[in-house]
Amino acid sequence: MTSSLEKTFWMLFVCLTSFFIKVNAAVKKEEKKIPLSITLASGYSISITILVQDGIGQKKIISGKTIPKGKKEIFRIPDKYLPGEVILQTEYVKTKGDVRKKKMHFLIVKEALNIVIDPLGSAFLQFEMSDLENPVFSGFLKEQENRVEAIQALEHVLAGKTKPVKERQAQEPYEKYRQAVAEYNDWIKKEAARHRELYVSHLYVFFRYPEYRFDKKGIRIPDSIVEQYFDNMDFEDPLLVTTNRLSKYFQNYIDLFTLQYPEDYDVQDSLVLEVSRNIVGKVYAGHPLVYGWAVDFLYKGIERGQYPRAMSYIEKVAMEGNCWVNNVELVRLKVKGSKYLNVGDKAPDFVSRTEPRSNYMSPKFQLYATLPTKPYRLIIFWLAGCGHCLDQIREMASFTKLKKNSDLLEIIAINIDEDEEAIPLRNNVITANPDWVQLVLDGGVSNEIARNYVVYQTLTMVLLDSKTNEIKSIPNDLIELEESLPYN
Repeated sequence: MTSSLEKTFWMLFVCLTSFFIKVNAAVKKEEKKIPLSITLASGYSISITILVQDGIGQKKIISGKTIPKGKKEIFRIPDKYLPGEVILQTEYVKTKGDVRKKKMHFLIVKEALNIVIDPLGSAFLQFEMSDLENPVFSGFLKEQENRVEAIQALEHVLAGKTKPVKERQAQEPYEKYRQAVAEYNDWIKKEAARHRELYVSHLYVFFRYPEYRFDKKGIRIPDSIVEQYFDNMDFEDPLLVTTNRLSKYFQNYIDLFTLQYPEDYDVQDSLVLEVSRNIVGKVYAGHPLVYGWAVDFLYKGIERGQYPRAMSYIEKVAMEGNCWVNNVELVRLKVKGSKYLNVGDKAPDFVSRTEPRSNYMSPKFQLYATLPTKPYRLIIFWLAGCGHCLDQIREMASFTKLKKNSDLLEIIAINIDEDEEAIPLRNNVITANPDWVQLVLDGGVSNEIARNYVVYQTLTMVLLDSKTNEIKSIPNDLIELEESLPYN
C-alpha cells in the first residue's frame, strides 16, 4: 500500500516539476530581450522613438530617448516581437536651428544588432558588417523598383493604344506586358528561395505584381486582379503577422471594392460584408495566428467604419472557438456587456484627464466625483478618423448648441482615435466645442472605459441622470436622443 502511495506521489511530483519547468522556461523566454545598440556619428544630438509590430497595430517600446553625438546607447527589444520590422523615428539637429525628422523601417531578428546613425553622412542609417537581413532587403528593394518601373512603362504603352492600326500591333504590347509580369513574379519566387534562410524572404510575397487587364480605352480593370489577389500567398506562414505590410495587403484588397462607392454607405456595408467573407474564407485554413490576425484586422476596421451587417458577421467569426483573434476576449466582454449595460443601471464610473493631454496639469474628470452642470449628462464616444463619423459629430455639435438642448445637456465627449493622422481633425472638433468636457482615451476601443461602456461603434451615446448617474437612454441616433429628453 505504502509502495503504491509512494509511486503515485513521485509520479505526481515529476509531473508537477515538469510542468513548472515548462512554465518557468516559457516565462524566461517571454522575458528575453535582444540588444539593439545605436551610435550617433554626427549632428548635435538625436531623439529616437522605436516602434514594433504588436498584433494589427504598432507599439512604442522606446520613446523620445536622446543620444548625444559620438555616444552609443543600448536598447533591448522584447523577444516576442522578433523577428520583425522595426520603425525608427528620429528628430535630430543638422545645424543650429535646423531640426529635422526622419522615419525608417529596418529588420531585427533574434540576434544583437548594432547600427550607426549619421545624419550628416551619405548614408543616414548604417548596419554592422555581420548583418545580412538589412543589406539583402535593401538590394532587393532597389532591384524590385527597377523591374516594376519597366512593367509600368509597358502599362503606359497599353493605356495609350486606344485605336491600334493592326491586330498584330494591338497584341504585341499585351504579350510583352504579360511576359514581363510573369518574369517579375518568377524573380520574386526565386529570390525568396535563394534567401529562404533569412527572415526577409518571408516579406517578398508582398511585392508580387498583379497582371491587370485593360479595356478598349486602355484603362486598367480593377476586377481583373480581384480573382488572382490571394494567389501564391502562403497564409500558413506565421511570420506574415510580424510586418505592417500585411495590413496594407488586406487594405488594398478592401479598397478595390469599397472605393468605387465612396458616398453610398449602404452599398459599402454590403461590399465590406462580401470582402470580409472573402478574406475569412481564404485565411481560415491558414496558420491560426494569421487567421486570428486577419479577423482582428477586419473587426477593428468594421467597428470603426460602422458597417452593421459586416459587424454582425465578423462578431460571429471572432466568437468561434477556433479563432485565435487577438481581441477575442474584448469581443466576448462587449457581447457580455451589452447584456448588463441597460437603461436603469448605474453608469460605470471612470477617471480621466481632460484635454489637452500635453498639459500634465490638466484637471482630472471623474464621473461620480465631478459636479454636474446640467440636469443630464450625455456621454459620447466619437472618432475623427473617418468622414462618416466626423459628419456625425458635427451634427451632434449643432444639436447640442440648440438652447432647448444646451439647457438640459452636459456633454462629455470621449475621443477614441488611435491613428496619429486623425489628431488634427480631432483637435479641430475639440476647439470648436469649448463647452464640452473633452477626454481622449489611449488604446481606443480597447481602453477599459470604452470596454465598460460596450463601445461597438461611433457615435456611441449614453444619456445619464446627473443626480443619480442612472442610465436614462442608450440612443442610436439624434432622433432617439431627442425622444429621451424631457422638454416639458
